Amino acid sequence: MIGILAILAATVAEALAFYCGAEIFANGYDVEHTGAYAPNAVTFAVVALVGFSLPRIGEEFALPRRVAYAIVGIVTFLLLYGTFRIEFAGDLALWDWSWVADFLRSAEATTRDGAPAIFGGFFLIVCFARAAWRGGEDLELEAVPASLGIWLVLVLVVVIFGANSDRGAEIGRGAAAFFAFAVIAMALSQSALSGATIGRIRAGGVTGLLILGTVVATLLGLIVFGFFVGVAGDEIGAVIYTVVGAVAFVILTPVAWGLSWLFGLLIPEGAFFNQLVNDGILGEPEPLAGEDDATDEGEAAWQRFLRFLVRLGLIGIAAAIVIGLLVLVIRIKRRGERLREADPVHSTAGSLGADLAAGIRSLFSRGRHDAAVGAREGIYGLYAEILEDAGRRGTTRPPSRTPEEHAPALVAVYHTGVTDEITLAFEQARYAGRETDPHLVAELQRRWEQSRIVPGT
Repeated sequence: MIGILAILAATVAEALAFYCGAEIFANGYDVEHTGAYAPNAVTFAVVALVGFSLPRIGEEFALPRRVAYAIVGIVTFLLLYGTFRIEFAGDLALWDWSWVADFLRSAEATTRDGAPAIFGGFFLIVCFARAAWRGGEDLELEAVPASLGIWLVLVLVVVIFGANSDRGAEIGRGAAAFFAFAVIAMALSQSALSGATIGRIRAGGVTGLLILGTVVATLLGLIVFGFFVGVAGDEIGAVIYTVVGAVAFVILTPVAWGLSWLFGLLIPEGAFFNQLVNDGILGEPEPLAGEDDATDEGEAAWQRFLRFLVRLGLIGIAAAIVIGLLVLVIRIKRRGERLREADPVHSTAGSLGADLAAGIRSLFSRGRHDAAVGAREGIYGLYAEILEDAGRRGTTRPPSRTPEEHAPALVAVYHTGVTDEITLAFEQARYAGRETDPHLVAELQRRWEQSRIVPGT
């Protein structure tokens, strides 16, 4: 039960991190037209929890694959579009798609007034996809502190840059809630592990250091940045603005020159693009107060038709991005499952950066499991072989059990202390980064294979 609460708390913490990101984007909304708001923090938490639970529906109720996919698709649509309607339209009219017609009729006004829905919806979709991805994986409790590490850094950055903004109060409350759930998740995860170790270091001590470091970094950030902003904010801000501007100029100027040269080749003198803009095909000027929003009567029929196709294409591109994101998550998840089958010892749970790196690598490894097989060399391969052999003898290692906690079970199977030595070497290599000497691995493997033949030696 404690382990489940730890995973749920970690999921809510990640959702609150997305909420903080949505709030800092809300600073750019047009207050006069939109009211400058982001989706509610509770909405992010609900979306994340539902997304985390969806991948397990088929397994929990033993549903056929197609039925499970259909249920997941329907629930996803009802959840996301229903959330968009409640947050941005104030109703639950799932049948109302009038915003599509509004966009086709007046793209500029619809985009301006719908900025909160565009950016807020993007953060909600990414939050849902992230939670669904994690829900399909076996998240080891010992990986919870590592998985929250990058979120701690990102939220601190958001707090620093958003503290003095118009949405500073909302960002501060969201960050406080995030830190609370992150600390709860780390504490519960280590409590559930009953004092597990990372190498030879107590995992509870690691969590204590993480919590203490977070508190100290937060206090130092508040004191230092509060002092500098209050006393010398204008001067320091001007220096930072100048330095950032100079760096951006140096980095972006070559890129801008390259793009200008490229578009100059594709569209000589920009004549075609300028003609499209002047004719109102790619957009139309904002109507003045009291002026009819209708299209100019003098506009040619082909121009209206082309403008309609362009805007319809933009909607199609947005829909394709959302669908592609969900398909990408499912595809990466399936590849992860195949890799886990090839290497059952290594868990795919980890930090956000590790997940993204593994996902990107998997996209370019069609039909190649050499990496997974290669990862089983050395002490990793020996430990995996022991677990597989012990599993065939009726002793399996649950995902919630650490290698050290599983060591007595291996001793009971083989009646030898060599399994303890192999477990220790595996922990040193996996958690402490100290790879085992190949000669020692060969000696350990020889002794273990001997114990398989003659139990008790």
